[in-house]
Amino acid sequence: MVKLLYHGGRYEGEVCALPTKKKGLNTLRLVPHGYGTLEFDDVAYSGYWKRGYEHGCGVMIWSTGETYTGVFAYGWAEPSILRTMYQVERKNKQLMSTKR
Repeated sequence: MVKLLYHGGRYEGEVCALPTKKKGLNTLRLVPHGYGTLEFDDVAYSGYWKRGYEHGCGVMIWSTGETYTGVFAYGWAEPSILRTMYQVERKNKQLMSTKR
């Protein structure tokens, strides 16, 4: 288990090293990968990560007491939600093109 600051929050869990360029130098940076918990003042995520993104089963808990338990894909909640959002956006574009 590793503890680190990540995107302004406190992360504890498994990590991997990803190559990155900083000021022209090739370096490595640690990102969440595997199982871990990221906590902010108003929200926390505990679950699986893939190369720095929430990915797999996890729980998001807000300071208001609301929770979401489910599957995440590259930082997004459940692929079915993404699919629905895509379908709505596509439908809206079709409607806009027929109004011209």
